[in-house]
Amino acid sequence: MPMYALYLSLVTDPPEPLPSADVDEDRVQRLVDLARGGDTVAVQRLYRELVPRLFRVVRPFAASHADAEDVVQDTFVRAFGQLDRYERRAGTR
Repeated sequence: MPMYALYLSLVTDPPEPLPSADVDEDRVQRLVDLARGGDTVAVQRLYRELVPRLFRVVRPFAASHADAEDVVQDTFVRAFGQLDRYERRAGTR
């Protein structure tokens, strides 16, 4: 499955987010590295790992729950489309 098709499937049928509120930054970096190499499971895990965190940031600024979900989905489509440009910055989360 091409990576772009996977991204679209994530936003049209997203998996349930993981319950953990804490994100292990080293694990995220490993998943990013795997996703860059075409690992579709890593892409799915990244999505599941980061959805709750992003949603908590977006929701207060959105007019509704559905609007916040749309923003989160659009953000992930754009982010995954530019994953090759991602660089972890020291001291940031």
